[in-house]
Order: sequence, then structure tokens, then C-alpha cells
Amino acid sequence: MTARAESLAKQFEAKAAEMTGVIAKLSDADWKKITAAEKWPVGVTAHHLARGHEAILGIVKTIAAGKSIPNFTAAMLDEMNATHAREHAGCTKGETLALHEKGASSQRPGCGRSPMPSSNGAGPSSPACPP
Repeated sequence: MTARAESLAKQFEAKAAEMTGVIAKLSDADWKKITAAEKWPVGVTAHHLARGHEAILGIVKTIAAGKSIPNFTAAMLDEMNATHAREHAGCTKGETLALHEKGASSQRPGCGRSPMPSSNGAGPSSPACPP
């Protein structure tokens, strides 16, 4: 891995760990508060971000392979996001943390090469790489 890629990977890991900590500390009341920007509950917004790891990896792989993402518009993205918000309106903190940790670990080059802090306070964990 190049020095630039390693630097970006470390930055991603730091932000992913920060997100884990923020989600874990949210109270039930905070989880249900409505965000100013999207008008979604905080929990739905966190779930949306956690789910985004997989989608972003797919986009990066597509572009890196020299392919384009045909016929994808901002309106399509808006509709996908609105659908996600409706479908996951009742998401829990536990399922969101699990989705985030799985997605964040799959983004790591050499998947699993460095431990990611666990949301349960038990110290670092090294999740297996997804297939």
C-alpha cells in the first residue's frame, strides 16, 4: 500500500472509531431527536451513515475498475435515501453499531490488520473480513 493510501486508511479508521464512540454514547432521547438538515431522527441518520460504507466501497471499486455508474441521478439518490429513512425508522442503536462496525472493518485495506475499538467497551476487536 502506498504511503498516501495508508494515511487515508488511518484517517478513515480514526473517524470510524469516533463514530462508534458517538453512537455508543447517545441516550435514547438523543437517538430520537430530529436532525436539522434531513429532518430524520438521529438514529436513522446514524443507520444511514453505517449503511453507506458498503455503497461507497462499491462506488470506489467501480470507478477504480475504470467503469462508470450509468444512469444514476441525484433524484435517484434522494429517493433511495428517503426509502431508507422510512424503512429504518425504528432502527436500534445495537443494530446500527453492528452495521457500522461490519461496514467500517470491510473498508480497511488488508481487512482486519488493525483492531477497531469495540462498542461494548471490552477493548479492541478484530472482526473477520467480510467475503
